Amino acid sequence: LPLAQREGWTFLVTADAWPQIPDRTRFRQVPEGYEGYHDLIAAADVVVGKAGGSTVSECVAHRTAMIYTIRPDYTENQLLDAALRRFANSHFVKPDEFEAGSWADVLDWIVQRDFTWPQIRTDGVAVVADRLMDFLA
Repeated sequence: LPLAQREGWTFLVTADAWPQIPDRTRFRQVPEGYEGYHDLIAAADVVVGKAGGSTVSECVAHRTAMIYTIRPDYTENQLLDAALRRFANSHFVKPDEFEAGSWADVLDWIVQRDFTWPQIRTDGVAVVADRLMDFLA
């Protein structure tokens, strides 16, 4: 089913990918240079994209599902893949299948999936600040 025909979905698309969208019925463009991606991830039902450190950490911290692929030449692939498999409601798609759009078939499944998010700490900034204060005292 083409994305534009998926009832109940609205897709946010980066400026770089916007020209690839022929039927923009259910699509909204994220403005070029937009800096609030963490807010979009927190509000999203699912993120679809290539796994990167910031995106993975935001998805885990905000408990946002992710359909992802990995970059063939990215040194952090194993770490990011392992983190998503362990700490997130996620689904891996091979890079060539991802580029072909086969991830669209798992959209409804991933948001309806019965997934128990593990309890993890998300207060790293406070922990570092406390340790620095102890160090400086």
